[in-house]
Amino acid sequence: MGKFDDWECRCSALGNIMSKSGKLTDANKTFLLDVFIGTIYGVRKEAYGKALEKGKYCEEDGISMIGATLLRGQLPIKNKERKHNGFIHGECDVFKNGTVYDVKNAFTLFSFGKASLTWEYEWQLVGYSWLWGAEKAVLYYCLNDMPEHMLEEEKRMLFYKNKWKYLTFESQNYIDDCEELESAHKYSHIPLEERFKYWEVSINKDRFAQIEETVKNCRVYLNQLYEEYEAMINKNKALIFPSITTAQHDKEVNATIIQ
Repeated sequence: MGKFDDWECRCSALGNIMSKSGKLTDANKTFLLDVFIGTIYGVRKEAYGKALEKGKYCEEDGISMIGATLLRGQLPIKNKERKHNGFIHGECDVFKNGTVYDVKNAFTLFSFGKASLTWEYEWQLVGYSWLWGAEKAVLYYCLNDMPEHMLEEEKRMLFYKNKWKYLTFESQNYIDDCEELESAHKYSHIPLEERFKYWEVSINKDRFAQIEETVKNCRVYLNQLYEEYEAMINKNKALIFPSITTAQHDKEVNATIIQ
């Protein structure tokens, strides 16, 4: 049995393994190499950034906005269950009335204006639909104020990056620039109907079969990487310890650990 025979893909990463041809592309394999390294060494290649931080802290704001728009008169609640089906796993934001919702919070007015139903977002929703047996999937893209703690951090960064410009925190030009910064990240004054977009994703069971087949292909490739990894380790051991076999070396190392 291969080490990766039971590997499942996160729904949020499905766009990184799916291809239009159905075959693993170089880009898919690059992503899988990161998966392999993270699994072997027990770490995960995390994505960081201000946009992701805002999305995390504004998640409830986005869900509340769904309750004021698409689900008026209802009470959407943040889903906290992570589901697995043997091929994928994920945690949708909201599941209501047979529909899965994924909430994305725009970082700025400009990123909101450019928002669209991307390849990655679409496959993420297809994955959620499969896990929850949903009849419909919706990407909900919204625009909310930057959390106060993030806004204050932005103001501090503004000051320290421009020490040559501001004498003190009380300098009028610094106060003016902070007000401009606030206006660039606060959107509550904009009418609600201008602060959200949504797209529906068609549910087709053929797409579930596509995911299943692709995950199987990924497992084969990951197992291939593992075989190459083991071969490299054994080759290096033979170089470092030429007088003993790999099995003997492992036995001696284990004996030393036990002592």
